[in-house]
Order: sequence, then structure tokens, then C-alpha cells
Amino acid sequence: AGAVLSYGEFTLERGIIQNYEMNRMRSGAVTAHGEKGHFIMNGGSIQDNVFTDQYGGIVYIAYGATFDMFGGEVHHNNSAPGGQINNGVIYIEAHNETGSDQDKFPTSQFNLYDGEIYENHSYCGTVLLGWVANQQPDFYSRAVMKMSGGVIRNNAAEYTGGGVFVAGQAEFTMDGGEILNNEAAIGGGVSVFDFWRGSGETMGTTYEIWKNWFPAEFTMLS
Repeated sequence: AGAVLSYGEFTLERGIIQNYEMNRMRSGAVTAHGEKGHFIMNGGSIQDNVFTDQYGGIVYIAYGATFDMFGGEVHHNNSAPGGQINNGVIYIEAHNETGSDQDKFPTSQFNLYDGEIYENHSYCGTVLLGWVANQQPDFYSRAVMKMSGGVIRNNAAEYTGGGVFVAGQAEFTMDGGEILNNEAAIGGGVSVFDFWRGSGETMGTTYEIWKNWFPAEFTMLS
């Protein structure tokens, strides 16, 4: 469904990944899958790719995988070219695999140290962290982003999170870098949803318990 499917370590030093079209859920031009899945981007470019479904993106990090971006560019990609919903450009998913050990809840992670993410188009989140609406959650997995450098700029989302969308089972810590000139209908820079309204209220639980399941945390240190 894309250029790279990594269950181990994949490093992009230079060159271009471009012109791929992904048309199935949980796919990307680059996918890192599982706790040994590790995408390291030191340079090069991921550009001009298209995703035409839900619950995926151009870069898809899932089931405990990690994406470390030290340099390079992710730009001019489109995950909502014709009304598609529930997707991002870089999607860090909080979910465990169907049929896996249900007591093992992985953390998928994106560490942005340097590089640029710009002029991309999505439905909800240039960087989408966590769990999105209408998808069955597992309640305990996490999507985590730590940003200490780099730039997320001039991106557009149709719905929410022009820069970063922190959705439910997700935590985002920003300690450097820049998020600027992004746009969306809701939350042009950073959008944070914990899904309490409309979801948690109808489940017969308390808000304190709900926050343990869906923390939706954004911490800005610098």
C-alpha cells in the first residue's frame, strides 16, 4: 500500500519518497508497525503522496512503533483529497492489534527533533495522535509526541488540528520548535479532544475515570 512497511528499523538519510497513493485503512507511504518498528528520518523528503481512506495517513506509526525525525522534510502530501475523514498526514495511532494479548497496551511515539513539516492537507491533524471518532478504542494504549525542535508550518486540516491534533488516548509535550501559520475549522495550531462530551457522558462513568482512559494532554514547556 506504500513505499515502506517496516517491522524493524528503517532509516531515511536522503532521497525522495513521492507519488504513492494509499487506498486502504491503516496504511501509509511509510509504515512502522509493532514495538520493534522504528522509522528514523535524518534527511530526504516525503512529498506529493496521497491517502484516500480513513484511519491512516502518509506516515503511519502504530502498535508500539516509533518515529524519530532528526531532519528532512514532509511536505505537499494530501490525506483528504476528496472528502475523506478521520485521517492525518503523520498518524501516530493508539491501538493494539485485534487478537493480540489484550493485557498488552502499546505506546506509539513520534519524536520531532528537527526538520520541517509543511504545506500538507488532511482532515484532522497534520500530526494526528491517538484515537479518532467512530473507531473502537482499547482505552489503555497511548500515542505520544515529544517536540524539541523542527517546524510544523503552513498546513491545513478540513476539520481540526491544523498543526497537531491530540485525540483521546494521546499526550503531546512541546519543549522547543515552532508550530505556525497552520489552519483548520477548529484549532489551527493545536487541537485537543478528550471525547467526554458526547462519548464519556453516555457511558455511565465519571470524568475522573474517563481522564485515565483518554487524557488528551498538551504540555507546552517552551
